[in-house]
Amino acid sequence: SYITAPNEAKFKAIKYTLADLDGAKEKEYTYYIQEEYDGQKGVKYDDHTATITVKVIDVGDGTLTVTYNNKQTYETPVFTNSYDATGEAKLYAQKANGGNLGSRAFTFVLSDGTQTLQTVTNVSAPNRAEFKTLSYTLKDLDGAKEKEFTYYIREVDDNQLGVKYDDHTATITVKVKDVGDGTLTVTYNNKQTYD
Repeated sequence: SYITAPNEAKFKAIKYTLADLDGAKEKEYTYYIQEEYDGQKGVKYDDHTATITVKVIDVGDGTLTVTYNNKQTYETPVFTNSYDATGEAKLYAQKANGGNLGSRAFTFVLSDGTQTLQTVTNVSAPNRAEFKTLSYTLKDLDGAKEKEFTYYIREVDDNQLGVKYDDHTATITVKVKDVGDGTLTVTYNNKQTYD
């Protein structure tokens, strides 16, 4: 049976006749319900198997009664699934070519506007100063399908003699979006790639 959460999966009714009791007054039938893994990306499946013992009883008046795991009413087994998605963003800073900087190293700070997230020093100009990968999970989206995160990169003035520092702050808006297959995609200032 196929369902779309959070509805119940309703199987077709199982009908019993007196012949199913094989001449006895009662007979038990055991059934198993389990969730089928259908490969939906990002979904964690419930792998337990529910066991239902149905006892069919001839009450002698032309009717058969049933119990479910020794209870008069059927208790629906619950299968719990969860969905998660992950994604990541990679940010870096780079010194412009030129400026007679030689092999000096420069330090850059990545912040979210309220706190410093990372500090990194490039090896030597004009190489990049690469920040550690920023990782996201579905929880970071606060229940939304997408969310924007704003980051700021600035150069640290560490008083190297003769160096004129670039005092601007670069603003990068990372939009993180759940595409529904266990993947969070990211854009950088509305572009697919970060440059």
